[in-house]
Amino acid sequence: MDGTLVDVGGHDNEIFLELSKRERLEYTCSICRLILNQPQQCCNGHLYCLSCVKEWTKRGNKTCPTCREQATYSDNTDLRNKIESKYVRCESSMCAWKGRLERLKHHVADSHHSSESSVSTERDTYSTDDRIEYHKVAKEVDKIHHLKKEVVQRRIKKMEKIKRQNVLDRQSAQTLPPLESNISRSDYYRPLTDITDRKTDKLPAIALQQAHTNRGNFYQKLEDIENVKQKKREITRKKLEQIESRKVAERHSLYRKIQDIEQKQQENRYNSEQRILQIERKMREEKDAFQRKLSEKEKKNKDIHASWQRHISVIKVKMKNDKMTPHNMKSTIKP
Repeated sequence: MDGTLVDVGGHDNEIFLELSKRERLEYTCSICRLILNQPQQCCNGHLYCLSCVKEWTKRGNKTCPTCREQATYSDNTDLRNKIESKYVRCESSMCAWKGRLERLKHHVADSHHSSESSVSTERDTYSTDDRIEYHKVAKEVDKIHHLKKEVVQRRIKKMEKIKRQNVLDRQSAQTLPPLESNISRSDYYRPLTDITDRKTDKLPAIALQQAHTNRGNFYQKLEDIENVKQKKREITRKKLEQIESRKVAERHSLYRKIQDIEQKQQENRYNSEQRILQIERKMREEKDAFQRKLSEKEKKNKDIHASWQRHISVIKVKMKNDKMTPHNMKSTIKP
């Protein structure tokens, strides 16, 4: 058994005791999809494990696996310190150790990766059960690291396959002949017919027939695609026309409703104005009648007052003439 700890891939997600979803997404390697181990950062900010980057560059890849640009990697010490300050448990399910991630290597090296010689020299101090337990834990840890290495290699192979497929797609897209809408299908066959006429003795008939069929199938597919697109455009245009007509109808109905409401408001306004005019007219009539009554009453009072004044003046004249006393005047005053 190897006595050194090999850092392959990232840290397992399950060993972290306190890690939020946001931190798991932030601390995930883009290659092995595990928590970053010795994080490396490219010029565009993409993060990878150190072992994943080494495995990627060992295969001759000089670009970033994510952005496909020429990449230079640098050590992200701040992120590394954040990750190593998190609390974890031992990778072995048989071990109950818990602590910070930065102490995990020392724990594994001290507890699970001591050499066979040290075990044999301390055979007297350790019991048989302890030695069996040690071998089980050590084998489990080595198995975990081996699985991590396989995961990294599979991910890198998959990314290389995607990269090669993208290159092939770009090359095939560049070599495709352009589709010209103003040329019929018979015009596409004409150059190939000229070739067969000139080089019949050089080209085999099967190859020429296959070329004819391939080219015809290719442009037939293009025409089918164009027809499907045309049908979709027609359906979309009809739907848009229906929507537009529906909107116009709704707009007209809304305008009619608004006109009806305005007409009702105008009628109500006219009725209220007429009612106000009637009330004002009635009030003026009542006021005029009251003024007439008041003037008549004042006139009547004035007449009564004038009659009393005349009567008093007559009495005064009589008193002067007859030299009557006020005591005798009572009998002369008529009620």
